[in-house]
Amino acid sequence: MLYPCDFTHAVCRRPGPDLAVGLRSVDTGDPDPARFARDHAAYVDALRGAGIKVVLLDLKLPTSIYLQFFLA
Repeated sequence: MLYPCDFTHAVCRRPGPDLAVGLRSVDTGDPDPARFARDHAAYVDALRGAGIKVVLLDLKLPTSIYLQFFLA
């Protein structure tokens, strides 16, 4: 089900090099920090491309890779 929303802001967290210590539902080996950084940058670019103002935080939370809050 889709819900119409007019989000204007997103607060996101940059993935850090501590990704491997985060919780995972399936252990498929350690994640690649460089790939996560590229994927996250593409995600943030997509948000900005949609006209959303993005605030990036540098938090020490390895299990919160895609922490986000959308504000209307």
